[in-house]
Amino acid sequence: MEEKISVIVPVYMVEDYIRACVDSILGQSYGNLEVILVDDGSTDGCGRICDDYGKMDERVRVIHKTNGGLSDARNAGIGAATAEYLVFVDSDDFIEKNMIAQLYEALMNTDSDIAICNLRYVDAKGKPIASRDMIREYRIADDVWTREDFWKCYCRGGQIPCTVAWNKLYRRKLFEGLRYPKGKIREDQFILAELITRCEKICCVGETMYFYRQREGSIMSDKYAVRQLDIVDAFLENTGVFLKNHNRRMAEYSLIQAIVYLEAFSFEGNPVREKGNERIQQLRQVIMDMSGRLVQSEEKTRDTGIRQIQDSVWKKRICRKLRTDTGTRQIAVGGRKAATKTQEAETKKASGRNLPATDKEKNWMYMTIQFRLILWFYQRGMFPYRFARRCVRIWRSVKFLFKRNS
Repeated sequence: MEEKISVIVPVYMVEDYIRACVDSILGQSYGNLEVILVDDGSTDGCGRICDDYGKMDERVRVIHKTNGGLSDARNAGIGAATAEYLVFVDSDDFIEKNMIAQLYEALMNTDSDIAICNLRYVDAKGKPIASRDMIREYRIADDVWTREDFWKCYCRGGQIPCTVAWNKLYRRKLFEGLRYPKGKIREDQFILAELITRCEKICCVGETMYFYRQREGSIMSDKYAVRQLDIVDAFLENTGVFLKNHNRRMAEYSLIQAIVYLEAFSFEGNPVREKGNERIQQLRQVIMDMSGRLVQSEEKTRDTGIRQIQDSVWKKRICRKLRTDTGTRQIAVGGRKAATKTQEAETKKASGRNLPATDKEKNWMYMTIQFRLILWFYQRGMFPYRFARRCVRIWRSVKFLFKRNS
């Protein structure tokens, strides 16, 4: 028997698109659904349309509330949901007929906590938008990820499919004590680090089954609103979570993202800078404080690493001594041939050619160099946004040198 799945749809001022959204949900091949339409104080005809669907299909529940924003509407839906599995759909988007069925099947077969599918940007009429943006066009393949695999995909261009709430099926237990921040945009980014920390496995379905409608008047269409600075707050929130969970590499990456976004909004002539200069200065101070915590964390980690290296050196010396003793015994028993082999092995070990740095150690060095470069310039007030590319080029050249010398 199919388990119930709650589909949460925050609704606000989308009278022209709400029917296409709800029809795509009710037409799913997976039948055991609880569709929760949260009318967030719409002043157009959305409330009436939601009530009509509630009368037409017993699977539809309607919640009317005063306007509190997208996050508040989602939170209301989470609180009202009765199923153990959750799906979020924005009220101006639509989904493929088999989306929920395929995500549920993948989740069950892999015993995962989240199932993800690909998404497509469409225009107001629902037609696909052609784009050369590699991040927008990024596609995931059928796979099963650990937390580490998830963050690798996120860092390599998969920020959009990894971050957004609405191309996924979740186990409800992930949201116990966790809600979207009220009054914020980029609400998905705020809880991403904490959400993934609670996961053991994440499965991917390589098909494109969610269609995100880009239109004028949507929250994300106003690129120069002061609210866009919420993305910097979100990255700083994630940095704190990474530090708490001792994931220093992702903490560095998240802090770098916060710096780059903040400096992008700080360009002369940018309306965000003109409207929100005071908040920009506050965020800069938070970044400085957070970078101080990261440096302290790095120093502790480095001290621990030095002790580990020292222990490793002593172990290698002991092993080398044992091999030398073994070689000496071979000389007595086997003669000159064994002695020659032992000497060759000792010479090779002494040169260090058979002790290369592991990929993990190299990646650690690359990230540390990148973080240190960016932080050094930023602390001295010499980090305009366009310098980010230069830092990345320096990082890549250093990475190339490491490869040549290994």
